[in-house]
Amino acid sequence: IVRDRRVAPDRSNGDELLRTCCEQEVASFTLPGILNVHTCGQPEEARRKQMAQALDGIRVVDWTIWQFGPVCSKLLSDLGAEVIKIESRQGDPGRDMKGHPGSPASLYGEADRNYYFENCNRNKKSVTVDLKSEEGKQIVYRLVSKSDVFVHNFRSSVPERLGMSYEVLRDYNPKLIYAAACGYGPVGPDRGKPAYDPMGLARSG
Repeated sequence: IVRDRRVAPDRSNGDELLRTCCEQEVASFTLPGILNVHTCGQPEEARRKQMAQALDGIRVVDWTIWQFGPVCSKLLSDLGAEVIKIESRQGDPGRDMKGHPGSPASLYGEADRNYYFENCNRNKKSVTVDLKSEEGKQIVYRLVSKSDVFVHNFRSSVPERLGMSYEVLRDYNPKLIYAAACGYGPVGPDRGKPAYDPMGLARSG
């Protein structure tokens, strides 16, 4: 994902999320309950003509942020899976990892680039959805019904609150592989607490 290039709204149905976009550029369009859909790099057809990969034909719904989850789904995309990233209307916070005073350009990129985010989300398609609306939830449910894997790295209370728990999604796809990762695990006294790398380093000594 290189950069947003907003175009006139296209009131199409959700199936057009899966269309291939123009070569070497980002294409954006608007759907009900969605801000933008965009992809980048080689067109899907060209990529599929290359050597067969281990996860060809596998579709992943990627509801992850920052680095912990996005790296997981990035590796799946590297192995050939089609990865569709779900973002809030504000976008993945990793999109803001650029232009900070004193940050080395080699890490975060130049003013119009974000190497951190591009690296964590390479080869992915992306869609911004309002999961607090019923319309937004239904869009994700439709994707889940046609996908093989769902990945997230939120606290356990977040998918439960927004209707993205395994108990909900399995009704739309009983064969769905549900992968969830959080800093302190799914059980225990800290299961609902947010976790970042410095917190883990501090607690582990």
